Amino acid sequence: DELQDLIADYLRQGGNLFASGCYVTTDLWRADAPESGRDFAREVLHCASDSLLATRAQTEALRGRIRVVAPHASFSRGEYRYFTTPRPDAYTVETVDRLQPAGEGAFPVMRYAGGGTAAVASEGAGSGGRTFVAGFPFETLTDRVQRDRMMRDVMEFLIDNN
Repeated sequence: DELQDLIADYLRQGGNLFASGCYVTTDLWRADAPESGRDFAREVLHCASDSLLATRAQTEALRGRIRVVAPHASFSRGEYRYFTTPRPDAYTVETVDRLQPAGEGAFPVMRYAGGGTAAVASEGAGSGGRTFVAGFPFETLTDRVQRDRMMRDVMEFLIDNN
């Protein structure tokens, strides 16, 4: 896929990537999806779909809570909440992706309230730039303070050169 190649090249050249969404890995793990998509997720994004536990994703989405578990200094401890009920000014999370860290330098950053990894980061060992991938849409966090805090933490991680 051309877009995957562009992203891989960007990261190999030292770029960093923040991706989020309800289906960030789901489509890559469909039965009819090519293996190259799964390879891209594992080798470039440094995450995989936690397909063994995917049936619980919709139930977890209804809880609307995520907590930070990463020991990395860039990530503030605490809990985040995302919208689970319809609102005129925001869309609702109906399902989430459960992720697994993949490859050297990858680690879980957040967990859903019901279990399962909500976000994975990679320090880019061997493949270039850093990545942060969340299995829920960033823009559904319930308030500006939470969005600002998470964005600050992610950006601090992505641009940290130590």
